[in-house]
Amino acid sequence: MDALRRFLPNLTTNKLVRWGAIGGAFALLFALVIFLSEGELSGLGFGFLIIGVLGLGAWVLIAPEELRDWLSGRQVYYGTGTVVLIVVVIAVAVTGYAFAQRQNAITDLTEFNLFTISEPSREAVEQLGNRMAGTGFEARIIGFYARDELRERKSAEFLLRQFVEEADGWLELEFVDPEAQPQIARQYGYGAVSVRGGTGSGPVYLGLFSPDGQLVTVEPIGSPGERNVATAMLRVAVAGQFKVYFVRGHLEYDPELPTDIGLSGAATVLPEVGINIELLDLPVVDEIPPDATAIVIAGAQTPFSQADVDKIDAYIQRGGRMLVLADPPYIDGRIDASIGTNTFLLEDSPFNRYLWNEFGVRLQESIVADSGSSVQNEFNLVPGANPVIEVTSGLDQVPIIMPLVRSVEVVETPEPETNQAAYRRDVMLFTTQEAFGERTLQVIDLANLASYDEGEDIAGPLALGVAVRRVNETELDIQPRVVIIGDTDWLTNLFIAPEDGSSGVAGNILLWNNIVEWLTRYSEIATIQSANRPDLLPLVLTDQQQSRIQFATLVLLPGAVLGLGLIVWGIRRRH
Repeated sequence: MDALRRFLPNLTTNKLVRWGAIGGAFALLFALVIFLSEGELSGLGFGFLIIGVLGLGAWVLIAPEELRDWLSGRQVYYGTGTVVLIVVVIAVAVTGYAFAQRQNAITDLTEFNLFTISEPSREAVEQLGNRMAGTGFEARIIGFYARDELRERKSAEFLLRQFVEEADGWLELEFVDPEAQPQIARQYGYGAVSVRGGTGSGPVYLGLFSPDGQLVTVEPIGSPGERNVATAMLRVAVAGQFKVYFVRGHLEYDPELPTDIGLSGAATVLPEVGINIELLDLPVVDEIPPDATAIVIAGAQTPFSQADVDKIDAYIQRGGRMLVLADPPYIDGRIDASIGTNTFLLEDSPFNRYLWNEFGVRLQESIVADSGSSVQNEFNLVPGANPVIEVTSGLDQVPIIMPLVRSVEVVETPEPETNQAAYRRDVMLFTTQEAFGERTLQVIDLANLASYDEGEDIAGPLALGVAVRRVNETELDIQPRVVIIGDTDWLTNLFIAPEDGSSGVAGNILLWNNIVEWLTRYSEIATIQSANRPDLLPLVLTDQQQSRIQFATLVLLPGAVLGLGLIVWGIRRRH
C-alpha cells in the first residue's frame, strides 16, 4: 500500500474501495448481461458476479461511513435521477433483448421485408396447410440437437419459428436431444442413411401426425435452410398426387418380387418420395385410370393386342406419360414352362407399329454386341449417355450397365400420314461405332461370340434408348412423354438393390431416378424454387455475427451512455 501511495500520493483507502465499488457495479452489470443473453450463469458470468460482490462488499465493510455520507450527500441528491435513468435504460435494453431472443420474437422493420422468409416459402406453407385443412392431422418440425449444440439450435430456431408463425396454428416446433431420447431419434431415422441421397439425414425433420397423435409421415429436411424447409413442406403437400402404374397382363417383370430378377428395389423407392404405385392389368380394364401420372411397361413377354394399344393411345392423347422397356426377342426371356419365349414388340406387332406411326420410334429384332464399350463380354453393354437432355443429365460420367440389349430405330424424316412430325425424339443412350445389332437371333454362346454380317446385321452406332416429347411442348396444354429402352435387366434388383445388400450400380439408379422425374415432373412440382429477389438477407446468422450484435447492443451502447454520463458528472463536479 505504501509503494502504491508513492506513485499515487492522493490515493486513500476510501478512494481505493470507492473505485472498487464502481468496478464491482460494472461487474454485476456484466454478470446480468451474460445471464440474460445465455439463459444461465456461465463461468464468465459467475466470475463477474464474484468480482461485483467483493467490490461492493469491500466498500460497505471498509468505508461504511462514506457509503452513508454518499447516500445522503449532495451528489446523490442531484445525481440520483440520472443514475436511476441510466440503470433503467440499460436494464430495459438488456431484458428486452434477452426476452426477444428467448421467445424468438420476429419483427421485420425493413421496408421490403428483407429478413422475412420468401414468397415461395410462404406458398409452400399455404399448400401444406390447405392439404391438412379439415383432416385433423397436425404437422411438427423436429430438430435433433445435443446439449453441446445450443448455438446451432438457436440459429435453427430463429428460422424455423418463422414457418411456425406463418402456419397460424397447425404447425408446431419441437427440439429433442438425441442422446437423452434415442428412441425418438430412431423413430425419425435421425442419423440413418438416406435412401434418396445416400448420406446421413438430419438434424431437422418434418413429421405428420394423425388425429390420434400417431406419426404417419416423416420427411427429412436436413440442414435448417429456408429452401430445405419449404421443399420438405411442398413434398408432403403434393404426396399422393403422383401415381405410377406398373402394367401387367403380358408376363411383365414383377415390381413386388424381391429377388434379383424382380423390380421391387426400383418400385419401393417411389413411395419414399411421395409417388404412389399400383398394378394395372391392362387387358382387363376398360381404360388407363385418369389418375395415372405415368405407366411402366417393364419387360413384357407376350404381344399386346390391338385393344391394349388403343387403351394406351387414348391415354397418350390426353397427355399420358409412358416408359417402355423391352428385351431382345426370342433369346432374352425368363424361359420356363409357364412363360415360354419372349415375343414382345416384334417388328410387325400392333404395339411396335403404333410406336412407329405415333412417335417415330420402334424396337428392332436384334441383340446388340459392342466390343468398344462393354464389361465381361460384348453383350454386357456400358452405353453412352447424352448429357444435353434432361433425362440423362449427369450420366455421361457415371457408368450404366445393360446386359442383353436390343437396338431402337429412330425415324430420320417424318413420314406422311403419321403423327411423327408432332414429336421430338432425343437419343438418350447409344453404343460406340464398333457396335452392331445381331439379327440372327439365337441362344448366346459366350465361347463363340457374334460377328458382324454385312447386309444382315445392323451397323453401329446404335440407339438403345430414346426420349420422346411433343414439339414446342411448353406451348401446349397436352404434353405426353415417352421413354423407350431396349432392355429391362438394368432395372432389376440385381443392379438397383442386390440381395447381398450392396449399393447397386450408381448409373442405373440415377437413370431410373431421372426417368421417373422426367416423366412425372415430380422435381419441378415438389421442389421449391429459389427466391427471385437477390436482395433477401440471410435469416440465420453465424455465431460470430450474433456475438457482435450482442456486444454492440448489450455492452457497447449502454456502456457509451453510462460513460458519457460519468464524464458529464465529472465535469460538473470540478466546477
